[in-house]
Amino acid sequence: TALKPGGHIVYSTCSISPGENDGVIQKLLKKKKDQVEIMRPDLEIEPEWTEQGLQYLPDRSGMGPMYACLIRKKES
Repeated sequence: TALKPGGHIVYSTCSISPGENDGVIQKLLKKKKDQVEIMRPDLEIEPEWTEQGLQYLPDRSGMGPMYACLIRKKES
């Protein structure tokens, strides 16, 4: 609620648990779907895309684990 309309926030974890990753974003969308949208950023190192965000896993990318989701607050 503190994010300005048009603003962005990144939700990120170092977890591989779907409940801590996409699960958290799904709860956000359930409560605030009309106020936020999920963005898909262009990245130099191609991630593995999940339902809501992206992840890097050590066995595939040599880094991580890392999950991230870029969220934009819609304009009023």
